[in-house]
Amino acid sequence: MPKDNHKTEARLERIIYDGVRKLGGLCEKMAPTRWGIPDRLVLLPGGRIYLVELKAAGGSVRPAQSVWHRKAELLGTRVVVLRGEAQLHSWLQHCASVLEADRLHRERTNP
Repeated sequence: MPKDNHKTEARLERIIYDGVRKLGGLCEKMAPTRWGIPDRLVLLPGGRIYLVELKAAGGSVRPAQSVWHRKAELLGTRVVVLRGEAQLHSWLQHCASVLEADRLHRERTNP
């Protein structure tokens, strides 16, 4: 892998780690024990669990990753593939919106 891709991946990993922490969650790097396993396990408040595959902008999923993602989806678990900083920031904002909607719902139903 070219040196620039390593820098890009390291930057994406820092962004997701910091962003998830700000949302009150945990972000763990997955051990590559099998070909195709996603990069990150993200746990957010309210029991929200995400498997996340980080790619540089324009990066593609390898065939082994596609197979693993399909197996996870057959079990009802979606793998989120995020390509580049823009998609990563957008996904973190989406997560923040979902968590805020959950909070507002709890306030309305449990005054």
